Amino acid sequence: MSSHSSPSQNVPEPPRDSRDHGQQHTPLPGLFSPSKSDLPALFTRIKARFPASLGSDTWYLIVSSASISLSHPSCIADLYQHLIAQPQYDGSEQRIRLSRRLRDLFMKTWTLVGIPPVVSAVVALAEVEREGDVDEKFEQSHQQLDVSLSQRGEAFMHSIYKENLDPILSKFGSHRPAFEWLEKTIIYGLFLSDHTELSECGVLNAVEAELVTLSAIMCRQSEGEGCGHSPTMWHMRGARRVGVAKEDLERVLECVKMVAEWAGKETKGWVQVQDVETEV
Repeated sequence: MSSHSSPSQNVPEPPRDSRDHGQQHTPLPGLFSPSKSDLPALFTRIKARFPASLGSDTWYLIVSSASISLSHPSCIADLYQHLIAQPQYDGSEQRIRLSRRLRDLFMKTWTLVGIPPVVSAVVALAEVEREGDVDEKFEQSHQQLDVSLSQRGEAFMHSIYKENLDPILSKFGSHRPAFEWLEKTIIYGLFLSDHTELSECGVLNAVEAELVTLSAIMCRQSEGEGCGHSPTMWHMRGARRVGVAKEDLERVLECVKMVAEWAGKETKGWVQVQDVETEV
């Protein structure tokens, strides 16, 4: 896991002793440490490549989700500082909205990749945010796990999975009742489907939520993963079903791959949009 005390991170070198004679250690085999000095250029390339039809401020959500999923959560601080240096974030109101959107991304992403990397991302962001640029209030539309929450989650799941939902849930076997409740009420009901009540606060919309989900899951796939039941394919289909055009989705996936390749992740054999197009 990444440290947030310094903007640059490298795999620590083995300790030196008197027998080193001042010689440099070579990196340990199999370890890769991406350079943070490359991040500004990476951000610029991704913003330029990202489809304009999906919104001018959606590209950084994909970068954030992918970075956290790839175990580089401290990149959120670099991304935030890159963003607030742009003219469109000159005002405190714009920076508050940015902070809210990243917070909502964190609240959704932990359900996909786990709490530890998301907590690290939250800490990294908090360290570079300035007083007056954040909204310390937190609005939660649901204070208890009621039927309406489960219904909202199930409705969003149906928009993504459609006729594939029941076959997917059936794969849980005897564990289906527990995990169907978890998916419908908590993961989707409480978090992933929350893109209406707090919309004025900058919460992510349905398309953004699904792209965040897809980018996080994509970065967890193994080389050669092409199984028709893979979560990557489910959410690639889902992104198309919630309205993302085929050509736009292909460019989004290019952007996710840029982040993955910066992080040293092998992307050969990753699922392509064409692999699911006949199932949309």
